[in-house]
Amino acid sequence: KESTRKRVLDCARRLNYVPNRIGRTLNTGKSNTIALLMMTSAEYADIVHKTSLFYYLQQGVLAVAHGAGYSLRLEVKAHEEPDLSNYFEQIIGDKTLDGIIIVPQYRRDYPFLYPLQKHGFPYVMMRPACFGRDVNHLDLENYQGGQMVAQLFAQRGCSKVAMINGPETHVDAIERERGFFEGLLAAGIKKVTKRYGDFTVPSGSIAMKSIMKEFTPDAIFCANDYMAAGAMKVLRSNRLKIPSDVAVVGYDNTDLCLALDPTLTTVDYQAEEVGRCLAQ
Repeated sequence: KESTRKRVLDCARRLNYVPNRIGRTLNTGKSNTIALLMMTSAEYADIVHKTSLFYYLQQGVLAVAHGAGYSLRLEVKAHEEPDLSNYFEQIIGDKTLDGIIIVPQYRRDYPFLYPLQKHGFPYVMMRPACFGRDVNHLDLENYQGGQMVAQLFAQRGCSKVAMINGPETHVDAIERERGFFEGLLAAGIKKVTKRYGDFTVPSGSIAMKSIMKEFTPDAIFCANDYMAAGAMKVLRSNRLKIPSDVAVVGYDNTDLCLALDPTLTTVDYQAEEVGRCLAQ
């Protein structure tokens, strides 16, 4: 009865009673905790720790989780870790999580999805849609983002274009490149070159130096803001003005864009909103 419920709650407040979360989990089968799993690769730079790329994503997830009365557990694991399959079996079996958000980053086989799907464990992946719709995922529309940059360069009348992309197996890099180059082809821009980095500032500088040995472009698309910062450093050292001599566009819209001079033009994929959608 409501009167009994009120009396119990009054006693709990008076006695400073704090519920035991472990006991509650055992009783209800719910932990009111979700995990955000960032997956890295031993082959490439750990951009989870070396950049602010996922900061806003985490903020969006946290806002929704806390608003719904859930705790958030942040995990970082490499695709190559030998105990990866055991990790997923454990979270299903020990009932310490009610769901998991997976950020796979790299194109790999995802055998860890099978136990999640088999047991009906709630999960969602942040990934492009081009790798199939057989899993729960959120499409970042990286292809469309790449196309937008190509259209911008075409509108500016650019004719010598370069791209500095992330790792060839990174799912965002794959889609951004595909959209960009198909957009350039549609616009009739034929003088194009590309280099690959690892989403860090130094890799952007190295790639830009390599491009300059081939030709001096009038427009450069960098697949993230950090590589764009590295490219801009090299352009300035060669006495080239941005954007009058060379147009530079980044991707992600991180705080770094405002710190650069001139302020970097970038594609905003709205990371915080992505985090909110994943959590919801």
